[in-house]
Amino acid sequence: MKRSWRALLVNPWIYDFAAYNLWSEPTGLLEIGAYLLGLGYEVSLLDCLDRRHPDLAVYRIREDSFGCGHFLKTPVPKPDCVRHVPRRFGRYGLPLETVQRQLSTTPRPDIVLVTSGMTYWYPGVHFAIALLRQTFPRAPVVLGGIYATLCAEHAQQHSGADFVLPGDWKATLPALLHDLGLYPPDAPDPVHVPRYPAHGLRRNQGFAAIATSRGCPYRCTYCASRLLNPGGYVPRPVNDVVAEIAHIAQDLGIPDIAFYDDALLVHSAEHLERILDRVAERGIRCRFHTPNGIHARGMTEALAYKMRRAGFQTIRIGLETISDATLQATGAKTSAEEFAQAVACLKRAGFTGGQVGAYILAGLIGQTPREVLDTIAFVHSLGITAHVSRFAPIQGTVEWERWVRAGLIAADADPLLQNHVLPFPPGAPLTEAEYQAAVLAARQGNARVRKAATG
Repeated sequence: MKRSWRALLVNPWIYDFAAYNLWSEPTGLLEIGAYLLGLGYEVSLLDCLDRRHPDLAVYRIREDSFGCGHFLKTPVPKPDCVRHVPRRFGRYGLPLETVQRQLSTTPRPDIVLVTSGMTYWYPGVHFAIALLRQTFPRAPVVLGGIYATLCAEHAQQHSGADFVLPGDWKATLPALLHDLGLYPPDAPDPVHVPRYPAHGLRRNQGFAAIATSRGCPYRCTYCASRLLNPGGYVPRPVNDVVAEIAHIAQDLGIPDIAFYDDALLVHSAEHLERILDRVAERGIRCRFHTPNGIHARGMTEALAYKMRRAGFQTIRIGLETISDATLQATGAKTSAEEFAQAVACLKRAGFTGGQVGAYILAGLIGQTPREVLDTIAFVHSLGITAHVSRFAPIQGTVEWERWVRAGLIAADADPLLQNHVLPFPPGAPLTEAEYQAAVLAARQGNARVRKAATG
């Protein structure tokens, strides 16, 4: 009889002070699922962030018209290093008893693969792994994802996983399966690469996330893209992306799709425009969103019109600041002039100010409170919304090193201290009061923009 292997994929809980689902999907984990299905595995998914699980119906968790919304929060004790934060710490996602019940009915897997998101979410990863090892003591547990890549040493020492695979799973997982005797002898070799993630493994959340490329050609000092994708910018084949969009919208009946590219508009005439042209030719109807932020430099009038025709609803553009000095010091990915031109293209194509927003960073070394407020005012003057993010350094980036040299964070700091929710440390470029004033200015201006957009 032919041997059949079983794999359990796990999307763990989030442990944090706050969490909101902005079209988030574990696409890397689902890509592994597609790969294992292609090898002949029986694959199941434990999604601790399943917001549409039947057990959650009684909680009436709020969701917007595009599928975004809150998670169920279960209070848990604060870790010692963030005990000073005056907010409640919690486990976001399914109730523990729901997960335990699902695990009790899951056939014993031959291998368990756990993904990880933000570095400071690692307590949820560790808790999930402990539960998995207790439930399936003989199955090897493999950890990958963002935390496993950016904080590999911490994950190896503390996660409890048998194997930590930093970086691209395609470079490490096939060899591990061979070493464990879990690679089917009749499977294709060299390893096949799936055309797109197995979105169907996940309960329909009302949305799906995709990436048309990996990596980014820019070198912004605050961004970890180069650490996560050292090969730089690599676009996916246009036909594969279109097939994925068709599968999501037509086969799975999912109406909203979020692009999570680091550089969606790079070489757009040869890439994104061709994708949108083929989506139109095939009559695929859905709504698109860009929560990861797009580069203003890549926007053109032709592209803006195609985005409008394709059904883009939410557009976020990375600006960060209008200070030339700060822009030059952090990567020079855009300028105030380029940003204004991009907004003008989108408005001429028919997008409203409520649909278009700018990401602004507050707290970079060298920034002043006036610079942040001037950036917010500039964004509002263009008739779009401003979204202010508290800066927190990511381990391994240039800005991380700057913070370490400035004494704002220790080189061996717990990854929990990389959380952008935490108050600024003493000596940071902005005080907490200055940051809150910027947030208030953005909120008040955004209300005016949205009121004007709705007439």
